[in-house]
Amino acid sequence: MKQLHFIRHAKSSWRHDTDDLLRPLNTRGYRDIKCVSQKAILRDSEPDVIWVSPAVRAYSTAQGLMTELDINPALMQIVPDLYYGTSYRIANLLAHSTDTNIWIVGHNPSLFELIHSLCNGVIDHFPTLAVAHVEWTLNGAKWVGFETPKEYE
Repeated sequence: MKQLHFIRHAKSSWRHDTDDLLRPLNTRGYRDIKCVSQKAILRDSEPDVIWVSPAVRAYSTAQGLMTELDINPALMQIVPDLYYGTSYRIANLLAHSTDTNIWIVGHNPSLFELIHSLCNGVIDHFPTLAVAHVEWTLNGAKWVGFETPKEYE
């Protein structure tokens, strides 16, 4: 069984005239990282690996969570398919991974589509810095939990 934690990047800034891949987090994004890192959905999880999109906003989100949760930075792996790939491609990577506890820090629509598909439409949106915990076996997926920064305000 795989424990999957899907994490959408924190809120990013649109104030910078830059390529989408280079867009940084905004103040709210950094604040939300501190809030979300205090919740059991992440605090009680010990990832084997943290897959991260190459986008600056995703990398900054992962880095912030790892700092707040005192997680070894060596667990981070940049996975280009989390930015450029489809939900199908991400599912294929997960299916072939030998790791059992994987954090996936990426973007919509691919993360939303994958969660929606695995868990039979259990969610209707996946906002910034949302965290979805899914158990995945050969027999299917089981919805475990969901947190968003809005729940902490």
